Amino acid sequence: MNANPRIFPMKIRKLDALQGRVHPSHKTLPAIEAEVGIARAGWQGEISMDYYYRQLDLPLRYFFLHQLRLQQNTDFFQMNTLLLTQYFLLLLEIKNYAGHLLFDHAHQQIIRTRDEKQDVFPDPALQVQQQAASLRSWLQERYTSVPPIYHYVVMTHPRALISTTAYHPLHQYIIRPDALCGIVQDLLKKESSLHLTPYKVAPTL
Repeated sequence: MNANPRIFPMKIRKLDALQGRVHPSHKTLPAIEAEVGIARAGWQGEISMDYYYRQLDLPLRYFFLHQLRLQQNTDFFQMNTLLLTQYFLLLLEIKNYAGHLLFDHAHQQIIRTRDEKQDVFPDPALQVQQQAASLRSWLQERYTSVPPIYHYVVMTHPRALISTTAYHPLHQYIIRPDALCGIVQDLLKKESSLHLTPYKVAPTL
């Protein structure tokens, strides 16, 4: 598998260091521990996807870029995983949430119920959609020809129960890891028939 090596997140290192310095009775410790748990779960979710990446039947020229951070004007945006092929780019946002996940796309949120407790998270479908738009703008500023960009949110936790409040177009971008292989094969078949001349693929942007 052609990929840049992942680097253990600095955020987790900083949270671990902070947790170690906080007194066990300090009122902020539960919030820090919760943040550490979320960050570590996210990291484990990203690592777990390597198995599914290895199952993909990809052309000779392809690259996986992990934790890619790019500057757009005065701001930065970061992507979990970007797959570069000769025919398209595939942007993946990895989420490793456990529990009952109720997607409320109309209100841009996920409501998670776990152990009789509710948490609210931003809608990752909107997040990855914005990342794809930022990546397209970034590429258009630098290249005359930009390949099609597709995006999905991959829910990796095996004990997550996914539901939605109502039908919404964004929900089609929420997938499980097992769906990735079929999606990639469909995209390869579609885009290779539309673009007889492959795009140039580089390992870095």
